[in-house]
Amino acid sequence: MKALILSGGEGTRLRPFTLSAPKALLPLVNVPFICYQIQLLAHYGIKEVVLALGSNRALFRDVLGNGEAWGVRIHYSVEEKPLGTGGAIKHAAPFFQGEPFFVLNGDVLADADLLKMAAFHKESRAIATIAGTVVEDPSPFGLLEISQYGRLTGFLEKPDANGAGIINAGIYLFEPEIFSMMEEDMPLSVERDVFPRLLREGFPLFSYITRGYWLDIGTCEKFFTATGDILEGRFASSTLYDKGCVKDEKRPDGINLEGRVVWGAGAKAMGAARIKKWAVVGNNAVIGQGAILEESILFEGAEIEEGCVIKRSIIGHSAIVGQHSSISGLFLAGGSSLQPFTKISSRE
Repeated sequence: MKALILSGGEGTRLRPFTLSAPKALLPLVNVPFICYQIQLLAHYGIKEVVLALGSNRALFRDVLGNGEAWGVRIHYSVEEKPLGTGGAIKHAAPFFQGEPFFVLNGDVLADADLLKMAAFHKESRAIATIAGTVVEDPSPFGLLEISQYGRLTGFLEKPDANGAGIINAGIYLFEPEIFSMMEEDMPLSVERDVFPRLLREGFPLFSYITRGYWLDIGTCEKFFTATGDILEGRFASSTLYDKGCVKDEKRPDGINLEGRVVWGAGAKAMGAARIKKWAVVGNNAVIGQGAILEESILFEGAEIEEGCVIKRSIIGHSAIVGQHSSISGLFLAGGSSLQPFTKISSRE
């Protein structure tokens, strides 16, 4: 079985960080996010993965190559113009002839049991199976309406926030017949166009409810949450640590550690620096003399100068926080062509 990862989105909800890097390549605990998805697929024996991309193929190839490091073979399906989720799937059709295939949205961190989902799909004789997950507040997502036996009967957009519900988890299993529902090289949404058509025309459309971890990391706030969940063990099924993909380098002496930290290659810390609760320090990042980092993320090359206190913040690639600054809850960009350097001045 093969899989497609939809990675061509612009990542507007993750700006400012996606101004300089695609969403799928942003470092989640110092590992490109898409590697968590590739590892999930590899864990369940899926050895061929297709990436649906826009015009940034070279960036992905530089990071992932042919997939050998992840135990898979990676192919690239590149769109000349944005085609939406359904159009991207149709564009990748040549890779998926004659057998069912998985599709993952490019912003889903999950540990769904894909083998159980595949067994459910086969038993149901579905043309398409949508993974569903239970959330406390489904209002930002929309609800799946499901019969007793898992058959989808409808979609409820913008439901009231009056209790938990089952939402689309962004993981699909399709029969190749699905391609007949999609026009060639036309913008199309699988959620708003293809699925409703399947319902209208009576095709067997089912939902498999996954009980594992699930998070849409497509906003800065959720990306931050995912980092904490990984470091504090709430996303416990990741095998990236076991495979040595998360490289926790040796930390320099003189750091006062009061929590969990992942340390990047070439990162430096001056004397009396403190790490509280948890932190991720990217490659070649610098923590100044006496600085405090608490529940925060430094991307590669970020610099925290002397005496700073950084809490619950993400400091972007090559961004600089000036001496004795105190910040909390800030998502700070840096290093892009639009903002070569961003510096927060000291607060009087």
